[in-house]
Amino acid sequence: MKTSTKLWALATFLTAFTGWGNAFGADWVVEENGVSPNFATIQDAVTAASPGDRIFVVNKSGSIPYLENVTIDKAIEILPYTANGNFLVFGNYTISPNGSGFSSTFDSVRIIGMLNQSGSIVAAANNSTGNGIEIDVVSCQLNAGSIIVSGTQFYSRVSGNWLQSGSITVRESMVTGNLVNGSITVNDAAGSMIGSDETLYVVGNRLTSSTGASISGTIQWSNDDHYFHIANNLVRSNLGGTSGAIRFTSIRNGGENNQLVNNSIETDGAADYGITSGAALASGTRLKIENNALHDLSGSSTEYALFFNPAPSPGALVEINYNVEEGFANGLTNVSGAQAVIVGNQTAASTFDIDNVTGVCPTAEAINGGHPGNAYTDHDLSRNDCGVAGGSFNYTNFWPILTGGARVMLVKTPRVALPSSAINAEAEAHDR
Repeated sequence: MKTSTKLWALATFLTAFTGWGNAFGADWVVEENGVSPNFATIQDAVTAASPGDRIFVVNKSGSIPYLENVTIDKAIEILPYTANGNFLVFGNYTISPNGSGFSSTFDSVRIIGMLNQSGSIVAAANNSTGNGIEIDVVSCQLNAGSIIVSGTQFYSRVSGNWLQSGSITVRESMVTGNLVNGSITVNDAAGSMIGSDETLYVVGNRLTSSTGASISGTIQWSNDDHYFHIANNLVRSNLGGTSGAIRFTSIRNGGENNQLVNNSIETDGAADYGITSGAALASGTRLKIENNALHDLSGSSTEYALFFNPAPSPGALVEINYNVEEGFANGLTNVSGAQAVIVGNQTAASTFDIDNVTGVCPTAEAINGGHPGNAYTDHDLSRNDCGVAGGSFNYTNFWPILTGGARVMLVKTPRVALPSSAINAEAEAHDR
């Protein structure tokens, strides 16, 4: 099993690496007409495996998938036999947490490199084992299916996947670098595994169709248990109905920052705002909406780029700074300077076209038009660009996807390093 590890080194900085290595467990092989000790079906291998084992899947001849629904009731890893490849299946994969295959300590289920022609990866049953279970779905392609972790007491890492027609729905999760023709939703934790003060990251995703056609895509945050960092995502939406391409219906109130930064947003539906807040922002709550590029194609007369209903409470700190918008008939936002700090935002002088594939916003106002602070400096050490190409979470960190090889899924560091100060840095990565 590729076990989770943290390695700490202390010098002038403090670094953490979170990944997994094959310290224990056996390796099993699934192949066409498998003869012992190999298996002919993935379910047979799962049934025979012990917690901590890995299952390698050899593709059948003629690109015929393994046609089966699979129940995973223990801490195992399923991955392709061929390095940097995929394994071809057809069916639903259900993670059932309450069997004897999970121990009283932290366990993991990992699915890497699946190509599922039709079927979803689902963890819907509540985990009552008394321990946390991590679910990692990495470099998978689902042609007609979703990734749904709706049960409690799971922490999921969903990274580098392509969902051609489906959505990602999670509770406590890191969601990075996915291509989704659908939506990403983060719901309440309902029993926190990682601590309510932890920030959850939704970074570097592209919610857009492969053909560039309009879609009903949105990032929805409905979690008041954790702070959020929603950054460098491309979201194209034609939902309408005051939905918002990025919307939050609840929020973790308190002193830490909730951040919506460097997203590229394009809307094409009546009353489809760029970013919508339907949450009650209480006194003491901090929310940053900075360096986003927002473009509306619909021409609706009712839209704002940023829409708040209800308005922020007195004492809430809402920073709306250095965003670029164009095409929203009512302008930037429906809140005033009395309700928020509003600095450095721009309306593009002419129509700009956010790239349907990369999310890059080429308008002059967006290039080097973001926040001038060093915390937002671009990779080339220039001033922050608005949209996905800006800042340290630049979308290129997460692409191309479906590589199957070793890759870093997210690096979390302070945005500013001060001389003679320790730096706490954490990286999450995987390999075979």
